[in-house]
Amino acid sequence: MGKANKYEIDTDKLLDIACGNVIDREFSETLIIKLPKQLLKQWKGQKKRFEKVLGAKVSDSQLLEWLIVEMSNTPNESYK
Repeated sequence: MGKANKYEIDTDKLLDIACGNVIDREFSETLIIKLPKQLLKQWKGQKKRFEKVLGAKVSDSQLLEWLIVEMSNTPNESYK
């Protein structure tokens, strides 16, 4: 094998580093809340539903973000 070019970039390693940094910055705050058992059960059900729709794993942070965006796009009259 030849000598590796010192200017060559391993794109897989670069992508791993970039994704890790984005996640660290994107979800940098912690929210702790107490929920009734029934609401937690509904949360888990919605998480599974969302994962099925997307075809990928979803974190609690991603689900909360999606729910907040959906609520932001819903007119206030819908909640009356």
